Amino acid sequence: MYMIVAEAKLQGERDLLEGHELESLIYVADDKEIDRIPAGDNPWTHERLNAVECPEPVVSAIASGKAVDVYVGRQWIGSSEL
Repeated sequence: MYMIVAEAKLQGERDLLEGHELESLIYVADDKEIDRIPAGDNPWTHERLNAVECPEPVVSAIASGKAVDVYVGRQWIGSSEL
């Protein structure tokens, strides 16, 4: 469906999640927010992000051919176009 690329894989890469762990997970298609999942009482971790089930509005957007970008707060962390 989509790929989260927040975690640094190579030495010297920046962890895109760092500093945004308490912000909402936001899905955007056509420059419009289509879904949001608050961090709640638990900060986002890479494991928690990867365990999130794809919300129905996101599934529908991707099925209709739209690209969906994924953010934690204002920080881009992934996309359906990777």
